[in-house]
Parts: sequence; C-alpha cells; structure tokens
Amino acid sequence: MEFRNITLAKIRRPHGLHGAVVVQILDAERFGKIAEKISENGEKIFVELYDKISRQNRRVDLKIRRIFGKVNDVCRLEFDGFSSVDEVQDFRNVFLEQEVDSDEFCLEDLVGFKLYDGERFLAKITAIHDFGAGLVVDSEKEMYSLADLDLESVKDGKVWMKNT
Repeated sequence: MEFRNITLAKIRRPHGLHGAVVVQILDAERFGKIAEKISENGEKIFVELYDKISRQNRRVDLKIRRIFGKVNDVCRLEFDGFSSVDEVQDFRNVFLEQEVDSDEFCLEDLVGFKLYDGERFLAKITAIHDFGAGLVVDSEKEMYSLADLDLESVKDGKVWMKNT
C-alpha cells in the first residue's frame, strides 16, 4: 500500500506555558475530520524537524489531545506528551502533516486532475464550487455536477464521468 503526506496546518508559535501551539489551518476539510476523531481516540499526525547537527529531517509523531480557541482558520492545539513551552519551541513555523493512503483524497485534491468521458479527454478540473444546491466541478470548458463523476475511479490524476 502506498502512502502520501497531506499538509493540514502550519504551526505559527507556542501559546502559553503548558505546551499549546497556535496553528493556521490549511486544509479545513481534513482538519475537520481530525477534530471529529479526537474525541474517540486521538488522531496521529507528524511534523518534520530539521536537525542542524545531522543535517537531516527527523519525523516527530504527534497525537492531538485537544483543539481549542478556533477562530476562522486559526486555532490552538495541545499534544500528548508535551506539557511546556520549551518542548514545543522547535515546532515554530513547521507544517503539521498526516500520512494517508494514496487512494484517499479530498474534493479539493481533484483540482488539476484531468476529466475523461470514457477514452475521450474533456478538460482539466479548475475548481470545486458549492453553490448550495450540490457541488459543482468547474473545468476549463464547462461545469459538471459532482454527482456525474465516478469518484471510485480516481487514479493517477485522472477522473472519469459516470456511464449513464
């Protein structure tokens, strides 16, 4: 099974004396899913820190204990095992990432994918819109309802229309 890393947020700075950090949310949909799972068993994410001595990145696995103080796309996080400001000082300006199955994607991930109807190339997807009556996929040529796409067939940057 192949995995890829998804950037969820950027840690801006430590907050307070007890190891909390302020984060800028970059992927609201995935971050929302993580927030729902925290009450169940905590969601594992990680950061890559640059080690100046070895001149290599080292991965630090984290488990979110609590999300609080959310305003727009900024919130504060506490991690299990980190209880002082000194322990999270190295997290400043580092990206929070999550490892996901390469087949898993969010709707925003479809932007840039090529849209096909059978073997025929239709257009490149440029945006996903929610106008209130269902999601719409905007392409270089025209708009399509998300319901018209076969999301089970998404692979290698390509998505196909459903056979009707």
